[in-house]
Amino acid sequence: MDKLFAKLVGKDAVMRPFQRRVVEAILEGKNVIMRAPTGSGKTWAPIVPFLYSIEQGTPMADRLFFAVPLRSLASSQLGSLKRVITYRENPPLLPNEEISVGIQTGTTPHDPHFLNRVVITTIDQLLSSYLFSAYSVGRSSANINAGSLIGSLIVADEVHLYDKDKALLTLLEAAGSQRLKGLAQFVLMTATLPTQAVASLAEHLDAEIIQVEEDELFSLPSHKDKERYYHWEPSPLSGQAVIKKHQDNSRSLVICNTVNRAQEVYLELKESLEQSGEKTPLYLLHSRFYEYDRKRIEDELEKYFNASAERTNVIAVTTQVVEAGLDWSAEQLHTELAPANSLVQRAGRCARFPSPRNRGNVYIYELKEKGNGRDLGPYHKQAEEIKLTRYNLEKVNGNNLSFKDEETLIDNVHGEIDSQFFGDLDRLVLERSIRVEDEAFSEPYPDTT
Repeated sequence: MDKLFAKLVGKDAVMRPFQRRVVEAILEGKNVIMRAPTGSGKTWAPIVPFLYSIEQGTPMADRLFFAVPLRSLASSQLGSLKRVITYRENPPLLPNEEISVGIQTGTTPHDPHFLNRVVITTIDQLLSSYLFSAYSVGRSSANINAGSLIGSLIVADEVHLYDKDKALLTLLEAAGSQRLKGLAQFVLMTATLPTQAVASLAEHLDAEIIQVEEDELFSLPSHKDKERYYHWEPSPLSGQAVIKKHQDNSRSLVICNTVNRAQEVYLELKESLEQSGEKTPLYLLHSRFYEYDRKRIEDELEKYFNASAERTNVIAVTTQVVEAGLDWSAEQLHTELAPANSLVQRAGRCARFPSPRNRGNVYIYELKEKGNGRDLGPYHKQAEEIKLTRYNLEKVNGNNLSFKDEETLIDNVHGEIDSQFFGDLDRLVLERSIRVEDEAFSEPYPDTT
């Protein structure tokens, strides 16, 4: 297994203790809730046992579903997995059997019937298939996709980004219901779910909680000497504020809550740079670009922000499309105020890599005024979380926050509020199960004969 891990991740890569615990739990047939910080190597932990079982000639599952909340994350995962599983080795990584890797999202519908052995998809595509209403196929073929979930290993990544009242509840209903319980294995992965929420999920799914222990955390190259300083800025984010803190030999990443705000800040930066004569490259990336243009911009930004990047002196203005999943790191990260769990996710794009890219600053800006209050944008339903986040940020202003400190920040903001939801999880899932039964399973399955 260690040899396979090294082939996947790199010839000098060694499996971390928490990754090994995940591998062992999965091979024992357990459901798993994994909580680990950004940049720690969560992704490979559930993939290794699946491939290892195939290598040994005793497949543990028919196929692996890797579900993410955002289309951009699916494309990113596809590139990395396909590269190492399909192309890295000659002969192939697993010479006894070809491992096909495919993607199924709304913008890249390349595997509508989930025929590949490894399927990278979005959570909406996965759950619509479970509900016999697959977005990717017609009603007459709906049972094909639903049937493909049986006997599979389903990995739900970044579950803290799922809408609790929609996707998360339906996922839990699927995992705990008699329809898939015992017929599919589930791994839920997160960096920023509160402690109590993780415990409630594990109890509901009869899952084992595996997380990075504190002594183990500081042995990780990405966290051993990490210095990530959080700064509260009481004024709204502006192009001038970004330029003032930018350094010629550094990388600055700006994350706005909406596309409109990203466009606004980008134009401010563009005008300021042109007026000053500065030659700093400036980029804009958001979800409204056509797929081809977005891919082109992401490829260009990889040359500045990925682990092996040598280019510096760049400013990139983005939205939540870079909040999770992308293996990028900047020295200066500027972000509008958001709930603490989202901020910690965004902060994962700062000081992410080992020395000399292990030190950075996260600047969090007050929201713009709108009417008689602040413009909460996509977080209008989380006004209380925003208020608590602001209060807690003021208390840690200027501090270097470790992963444990970030966990404390998340628990302080989300713990009590989320406990109301997760504390009533059994009732909520039962209600969702009744609704699923009424809407998805009350009619006869489509006749495809």
